[in-house]
Amino acid sequence: MVSERMAFRVPEAAAMLTLGERTTWRLIQTGELHAVKVGTQTLVPRTSIEAFLAQGHGNGSSQARGAIGTGAQGYLPQDWSDRDDQQLL
Repeated sequence: MVSERMAFRVPEAAAMLTLGERTTWRLIQTGELHAVKVGTQTLVPRTSIEAFLAQGHGNGSSQARGAIGTGAQGYLPQDWSDRDDQQLL
């Protein structure tokens, strides 16, 4: 069993980045923060959070710039109609 989590739900990732959930969703939509869709959950891999912070983002900065690319395509939905928190954006 792996004791260290490899991915986090968006509210957890936002807290780790010291950002609001709205800002975190925006970063995911624009591709600045990589996320993946697993079933109905959107997860942010630990490596994406670490890369985002290593690039000097986070710490409450809502003006983060620069996409994080690992070669894998992130989850960037065009239609958020399946989301319960539609009003976040």
